[in-house]
Amino acid sequence: KLVPAMQDAAKWVGDNVEFHAPSGTAKGTKGVVRVLDKAVEVSVDLPFMLKMMKGTIEEKIQEKLQTLL
Repeated sequence: KLVPAMQDAAKWVGDNVEFHAPSGTAKGTKGVVRVLDKAVEVSVDLPFMLKMMKGTIEEKIQEKLQTLL
C-alpha cells in the first residue's frame, strides 16, 4: 500500500512501481520500487532540500519495509 499522498503519483510498470511527488513536503522526490523474486529494492532520488534528511528518510523506508515484508 502506498503512502496516501503518493497514490496519484505512482504507477505500476511491469514488476516496478514508479513514483514522484509533484507537490507537498516531498515535492520533487522520485523513485522506483523493484519487486524481485526474493527481494524488494527501493531507489529514491531526493531533491536538494531533502538531501540533508537522507539518513532519516532511509531509516523510515527500512522500518516500513520491515513491517510489510
